Amino acid sequence: MLKKRSAVLAAVVAGFIAMMMLAAGGAGAQNVAQVGDNTDPQTTNVPYLAWAGEQIRLVKCFAADVMEGHPLPSLVAQASVVAWSGDLGPNTTPRPEVETNTASLVADLVGGRVCARVDVTSQYAGLAQIKLVVTDGAGFIVQPKHDFLAIWMNITQPTLAEAPGGGDNGSSHFDLGIPAQRAPGLIDVRIKGTFPWNGATWTLPDQWGQLALLAAVDADNQANPGPNQGGTLNPATGPAARWDIHDDQAATEGHPAVVGCTTGTTTATIEAVDNCNGGGPYAMVFSRYFGLNTNTGARLGDTFGNGIGPFDPVDNSTLLSDGKVDAGDAPMPAAPIFLTLSGDVGALGGWDKAVQYSRDGLGTVKAHNFYAPYYAAWIPATGKSDTASGVDGPPAGNNFPGFLNAQGEPYAYWTAIDQVTRSGLNNCNDPLGNRVETPSGASQIVVYTDEHGQAMASFDPTAGFNLVLGANNLCAAFTAPATFTATISAEAKYPFQPVLGQPRLTSNPATLTKTVSTAASKTLSCVPKGLNAAFCVETIRDLFGRVIPGAVVKFTANSIANANIQADATAFGGFDTNGQQSVGAESEDVVFVATNSLGQAGVLLTDSIASDCVNLRAENVGTRWNGNPGISVFTDFNPATGVACAAGPQGVSTTTNPPQAGGGSPPPTGGTAGGNTQSSNNQSSTSNSGGTQGAATTQNQPAPQAATALPGTKAPVINVSAPKKATVTISVAKFLTVGHSRFLGINLKSTAKTAKVNITLVGKNGAVIGHVIKTVKTNTLVKVLKLNASVKTVRVSALSL
Repeated sequence: MLKKRSAVLAAVVAGFIAMMMLAAGGAGAQNVAQVGDNTDPQTTNVPYLAWAGEQIRLVKCFAADVMEGHPLPSLVAQASVVAWSGDLGPNTTPRPEVETNTASLVADLVGGRVCARVDVTSQYAGLAQIKLVVTDGAGFIVQPKHDFLAIWMNITQPTLAEAPGGGDNGSSHFDLGIPAQRAPGLIDVRIKGTFPWNGATWTLPDQWGQLALLAAVDADNQANPGPNQGGTLNPATGPAARWDIHDDQAATEGHPAVVGCTTGTTTATIEAVDNCNGGGPYAMVFSRYFGLNTNTGARLGDTFGNGIGPFDPVDNSTLLSDGKVDAGDAPMPAAPIFLTLSGDVGALGGWDKAVQYSRDGLGTVKAHNFYAPYYAAWIPATGKSDTASGVDGPPAGNNFPGFLNAQGEPYAYWTAIDQVTRSGLNNCNDPLGNRVETPSGASQIVVYTDEHGQAMASFDPTAGFNLVLGANNLCAAFTAPATFTATISAEAKYPFQPVLGQPRLTSNPATLTKTVSTAASKTLSCVPKGLNAAFCVETIRDLFGRVIPGAVVKFTANSIANANIQADATAFGGFDTNGQQSVGAESEDVVFVATNSLGQAGVLLTDSIASDCVNLRAENVGTRWNGNPGISVFTDFNPATGVACAAGPQGVSTTTNPPQAGGGSPPPTGGTAGGNTQSSNNQSSTSNSGGTQGAATTQNQPAPQAATALPGTKAPVINVSAPKKATVTISVAKFLTVGHSRFLGINLKSTAKTAKVNITLVGKNGAVIGHVIKTVKTNTLVKVLKLNASVKTVRVSALSL
């Protein structure tokens, strides 16, 4: 059965080659398909490339029918190193070692072949010529001897650079107030390899073409008279053309008419190598200079160019020739790049090569969109199958790292392999009362380089911030734009195992610096509104410049004549506070209001005394920490005259800004109109030492009673925050089970019949998932809110009577 199958397979292969040769003849002399059997890289000597310290599995496969009469168990494979350049000159550095008991022959039942394989390793850089001999039990050579070229290289210092695209478009600066700049920025790392040979140090991939001129040979000596064709690299003739195994990284288009693309074919002499007939990055057929990678004529078991590498001489569907020999053809081995982030912002992540090398930059599945494959590879290369060749080795050594990627599946370039992660919470609250995350995510990752020696990664500018805390654990970053920085460094390491005597391969430049500017603001502005009245509005924006609805603001008026304030929901003077919610009983000088969908909360300030300069304070209740006052801004305004003023000693803050002219529309983020806005961290001798936020009370209020919780859940955290002179207290806050439903039950003690509460719903890992304001009947336990399973705990604040 094997004999019959192999004979049929050989006939199919021969027919396919003949068809390609005929097609090539009509396309002009430059078609690579005219040079020997270009669909079989094993008829030439394309070098295997590896890093020093790695082992290489060399494989040569023979059609099963040509081994007829030689039972597999009787065959013996032997390999020997016949030439070695070595790090210190020929024969002075130990030669590569043929690993004991690795020479063998195996049956490739899927491909209908018999394959001889052997592992060779070297701790040193150099080029080796290794000869394979297959004999039978009597010692007779049963197949022509085969020469392998194997090159071990030292890794060069990696280059680290900003890449175009992403949120910063390679500028290294992000402005989070601009939505497009919140996208991750891109980082580009490149490495090369060096080795000694022929009295010089060679660098790959740069000198691949020159190396081909001097070292390439081919089985067809008549068509290919030998290396060094007059010193000129001509990819159309000579054995050097057989080292055309890849495309380049350019996005140029064009497909020779013989390629088999259904659309976009041209008379171009250079092949673009893309998915010209459609298909996604891992489910496609690539064009190549001498024909598509299709089932027709390909060996059984080949991958048919499905987007997964690396190049393997045994699998001719991984051959993606573009019609020229250059640096893009060197099959650079994968190397791990360690990227490390430090600083007060952001996180590292991977990147998708299939997106990077798509013509639309989005990875859209459509014809001609994906170029410069491969987008994934087996690391090590031999993980693909028992007969695959290339870099070999077990996933991990006993006392050395080995390969870091997941085994048993291809590695998708450039997936991040997390090494170090960080997370946490700043000891301060945002305007909604939520703990603010410190940078969360990976601070060190590994990405493997592709077959061009390139790796890319991403930097997320939105992954949290280390905030500077003021007195009372207040974060000044919420009152005005702030700037944060992070640095990224790169280090290339030898894969599989360290190489003794080699220096640390840190990047050049040593680091990249990312700068992230936030767009937070908290502004308080007043405009005249009729006789002896002013309309004063606070607008709150988060670190991304987005307005914050539902933030509770406590307005307090201070003046000699006791100016009056009251909540004012209206559109006036360039402001619109419609939809704001009064969340507390008003007094003459204190009002509690929650911001509307525009992030605005407003009050009407009334005072008829022309000499009275009113100092207005707006405090964000949510930013209170451990019972201490929250972040406040101030402005001085005279409702009687309709202009800004300077309250002097009556003001709460000791710092002032230059007075602004009254009236007009509200200014851009961070500005003021019609008032003298000052911010304050409310200096106090009371502060919190950090840790998990617990129950808190406002001054003049008793501590709340402990809340109960259902089994397996946390008790709700109660934050009592009532207006000045309030008599409302939270007596009980607990979960109630009625049937199969769960409710929040609250008992408020007060002399009033009802009071309002602000409820913060907290989910898994302390994440806030919602805010609700409810009016609650007092002096009795009532069901306030039905809770779904995602709510793990709640925080309750009594806002008013």
